[in-house]
Amino acid sequence: MKINQFTSTLLLSLSTTVLADFQLLCGPCCDEGGDFSDGCYPDAIISAENKLGCGNLDNPSGVATASLLSGGFGGALGCPSATSFFSMGGLCGVGDLNFYQSGDTYIGYISGGDGSQVATCYPTSGDKSCDYGAATCDWQQTWYCDSYICS
Repeated sequence: MKINQFTSTLLLSLSTTVLADFQLLCGPCCDEGGDFSDGCYPDAIISAENKLGCGNLDNPSGVATASLLSGGFGGALGCPSATSFFSMGGLCGVGDLNFYQSGDTYIGYISGGDGSQVATCYPTSGDKSCDYGAATCDWQQTWYCDSYICS
């Protein structure tokens, strides 16, 4: 029995250290006299799990805003509709990421990489709002990705 408990604990510990999931969010950022040109624009974010906070956007260790390069994955008002392919800017020191639709999921690869799958993304829901004084952003979480790239 002790061997089984040890093995289970070891496997759980290995699985939690290998994966460092991330999330994909999109939503409007709106300005009322601040520095966003007095209007709303869609903003896509890729964020390492538990790294997204209003004070750490554009943090190279785990959060990147304005990172949708092509295509779309859905989201709130103004975000591009979901497409069968989309590309996001890099995260956690990894280059750009390409995502291909596979049924109800997206499969992620490093652009220009060796072709190895680095993420599987599943639909989810949630939101994150940040008030920056004259500007407010309200992102909708649309995809949760299992991955190891931020470990």
